[in-house]
Parts: sequence; structure tokens; C-alpha cells
Amino acid sequence: MAPKLATIGFAALLTLSVRPHSILITLQSSGSQSSPDENNLCAVAGQVVRDDTNEPLRKARVVLSNEDDNALNPYVAFTDGAGKFSLVSIRPGRYRVVAARDGYLPSSSGENASSAPSILALNAGQQVTGLVFRLQRYAAIAGRVADADGDIAEGVTVEAVASHNFRGRQITVAEGAAQTDDRGEYRIFHLAPGRYYLRATPQNRSFRTFGSVELPTSTLASFGGYVPTFYPNGTDVARASQLEVKAGDDIEGMDIELERLRTYTVRGRVLNTADEVPTRLAIVDLVPEDSGAEFYDAMRPFVVTNESTGAFEVHDVPPGSYSAVANYNDSENQLMGSAPVQVVDADVDSIRIVIARGAELHGRIIREGAVPTKDVVLLLESVELRNLTTSKRIDVKTDGAFSTTGLQDGTYDLVVRSRCDACFIKSATAGGQDVLKQGLRVTSWTAPSPLEVVYSANSGTVDGVVSTDNGRSASNATVVLLPDPYRPTAWHDYLEESTDQFGHFICKGVAPGKYRAYAWQKFDDDLNLDAEFLKQPEQKPTDFSVAENEKKSLQLTVLPGPPRNP
Repeated sequence: MAPKLATIGFAALLTLSVRPHSILITLQSSGSQSSPDENNLCAVAGQVVRDDTNEPLRKARVVLSNEDDNALNPYVAFTDGAGKFSLVSIRPGRYRVVAARDGYLPSSSGENASSAPSILALNAGQQVTGLVFRLQRYAAIAGRVADADGDIAEGVTVEAVASHNFRGRQITVAEGAAQTDDRGEYRIFHLAPGRYYLRATPQNRSFRTFGSVELPTSTLASFGGYVPTFYPNGTDVARASQLEVKAGDDIEGMDIELERLRTYTVRGRVLNTADEVPTRLAIVDLVPEDSGAEFYDAMRPFVVTNESTGAFEVHDVPPGSYSAVANYNDSENQLMGSAPVQVVDADVDSIRIVIARGAELHGRIIREGAVPTKDVVLLLESVELRNLTTSKRIDVKTDGAFSTTGLQDGTYDLVVRSRCDACFIKSATAGGQDVLKQGLRVTSWTAPSPLEVVYSANSGTVDGVVSTDNGRSASNATVVLLPDPYRPTAWHDYLEESTDQFGHFICKGVAPGKYRAYAWQKFDDDLNLDAEFLKQPEQKPTDFSVAENEKKSLQLTVLPGPPRNP
């Protein structure tokens, strides 16, 4: 992951110099670093152009951020009318570089991987010139939404949704959305190249009270029965048309006719046993049973419970199997309860959802080596896609102790975040169980405690060079290290790094163990590292192992690819 830009502190020095061909903004920390020899400082210059036409792009921003120290301020420059930029007085080191401009995919995107390297290695006094960043334009999709009678449908949300690999499974998530205007028209922009479904969802959540009666303000909601519809006019994604979108496309005429079905009402009550006031406001979602396989974050009908009684009503529910999920936020936790719902051919009444405090968990992080004591966070990542509480953040005290409540039933992987790039989880045990291998299992709102996590700074380092088939250095290639055996659901177990202009890469914080190394020239963030792809004969990894504090060097050759989703 690219490091975050550092926040400018009170003591930061802002130097602004205007040049004939660029505006240069350099941020330098005045108190944390000694002034280097001027002869050791580096410079970087180049141009940002539009990928398809080579047209120079002015006002593009180029950012160099130190790969080894996220706390250091970045070097920033903007391009002039000829698309040119220059950065000077750069300290030697390895830098991540990103070029970006409104309306264009940033250079770090996989679709722009043929442009200048995303990693630059700068030696003392080095001058790097002639860099060319080729940015692709975002795409857009536009059209009109009408109801079953052909009348315009105002206030309908249209999403462009794409298939992704997530924890070893294919799911479909929204990449962009827009709402229809008073003419029933929509336009979704800032779309990366790819394949998309269009999904129109009526928004039936606004009501107006007349006496004691609440009436929806939406015309569609007033008539009822309008349900999420895929382009051009169906409710089944298997029969929907998929659009192939290329960089810079501005696709118009994607008109959608909303489907109207016989729908029903689901009624029930939420009982909040986690709070002193059992009928506080809660939000109730109806989650389709197959949503994890198809639409992980698809729009769902939701309502707010009655504050006095805890009652809720969800209207316009098509037949199907659902989980009614109630969410409640107290001062510290998001708490949840659920109940199954089967909608067949009639309204469903008397659904009862109980919100409980959830499981309590306490434990300690045991530090090994030069591990920081501040800003350490323990994350519990749910391995079940349909568990809406997919991530639980727990702040760790300076003495390593932590505690939390509100854990829902399920299995969780452990992740520790800190300012230590070289640190890794060496072991994790609770109740005699190896949590690192089996996951933290919460059942009947009970978690095994105490949880002891050994967080070590004694990791290995893996570096090396990636070459093409003809022996040339492969700049801007992506190296992926997969633990052996590899668990697709444990997305945080693998390491990913890019090569610099010399084809060199460095992976820090490698936990001791066995690995398989792969290198691909073309690559995007949407890894398709499923078992079938990795079994292909041409995907020949380099097997290796690394011990604590060991430095391992590899010679890799670019493999055919890229590993992309269909």
C-alpha cells in the first residue's frame, strides 16, 4: 500500500518557488532531519500526458513520498502548460511516486501500469529525467430510468457494479452511482475501465405525515412494488446485460425500465438487551441470503425503529429469503442482532430481533524486539462476508493490554497495525487454541479469553531483481509473496511490492516461514489469486523460506498474465 501523506506539523517549513515550467511545492521538516550535503541531493523531472492522445496534461499533481518513512513530508509538484514537472533538492532514498489529475485514473492504477515506474530509487546526487506518466481518462455511463408505464422515474439511484475477488470469493460491489434528476436521467462518472452491470434502485425512504398517516413523497413508492432492476429491465443478474467500458468512454442511452412486482411488508420489533433503555433507536436492514455471493454492498431497504416501542416496518419486499439485521451504536461499539425472514406470498408479522451486548474479549500484546508502544491497533477481520460487522478495531494500551465488547458470533482473523513496517504477528493463542491458524471463533456471544498475541519486530526482508524473458530489468512489475500454504480468505497474509526503474524490489516485514514468489508485469489491485489460476503450468513461482532477521535475495522472471477477473 502506498504510504499516507504526512500531516504538516507546526514546525514544518513550506517553500514555494515559481519556475518557468512548473510550480514546485516542497515540504520539509525543519527540526527532525539534519541538512544533507547539497551535492547528495537528487532531482526528478518529466511529463504527464493523456495516454491515448499523448496530449500534455497541465495542473496534474506529482507526489514523491518516502517508502521507508511515512512520517517524512512528501515532495509535490504540479505540471505546467506543456505537462512538464520538476522536483529538486530530494534526499536520496526509495520513493513512491503518483501522478494524478481530475478526470483521470492516477498513475498508480493497474490500468496505467505502462507509464513511468511507481517506485523510484534515488542514489546520492542522482538526476532522473524523461519520466513520462500516461494517464487514462475515467469513463462515464448515462441514461434514463422509467417506470413500468414509461413515465420518468425521479430520485432513483443507479449503480455501476463490477465483479471482484474478495478473500477468495467473487463478489459484486458498486464502483460508482448517480441519482436520476427531474427528467429521469442519470450520469455515472469516474469509472475505471472494466465490465459493469447497471442496477437501478428506487429510494422509498422519505415520508410526509398527514394527521396520523405517513405517506411516501416518492411517486414510485406511492404506487409500490418497484424493486431493484438491472439494465435493461430485469431483477435477475444472470439475465442482465454487462457493459464493456474502456478508458475515456462516454456511453449514453443506457435506459432502464423498472420492474414492478407483487411485494410485501415485513413487520417486527427490536428488543435491545444491551442497553438500559431497551427501545432505543436501531436501524433494521433486510439482507438477502445470497447477498454475499452477488452483491456485498448492494443497496438494501432499511428503516429506523420506533423509539418508544422498537417496532419497525419494511415495505416493498419481494419474495425471498432474508436476514433482518438490527444495528445499534452505543458510545463505544456497534451492536447487532438478527432473525431469519421468509417472504413467500403474504406479509410477514411478529419478527423479533434481540440486540445483545455480544462477546467480551480481553488480552495482551507481548512485544518482541523494537516494537512501538504507541499507536498500536488490533483489528479483528470477519472471514464471513455476510457478517455485517466485518472489522472490529481495538486500541492497544502502552502496556500491551486491550479489551473490547460487542463481538458478534463468527470467525475472525487477527491483524495488528502500527508504525512498525517490519513487525508481524508471531503467535496468537487463546484458551489453548492456535488463533493464528484457526481464527478467533466467537460462539453464543462468547469469545476465548485472554488472547495473547506475540508481536515481533524480528521479521525477515526479501529483496531481489525482476527480469523479462530477454533478460532486461522489469520496471514497474509487481512482486507478490504468498505464504505456503496460502489461504485466499486471509487477504492480509500476502505481501505485494512494485519494482523500481532498475527492476529492484524490497519486501519488509516478512514473517518467518515458507513462501512462493510471483512477478507480473501487468497488475491491478483486484487480485485474482484463486487456486485454479495459480495451478496453471505457466505460473511457475519461486519457492523459498525466510527466518527471523534474515535477508533473502531472489532473482525472478516476469510470468505471463495478468491475473485479472473476467
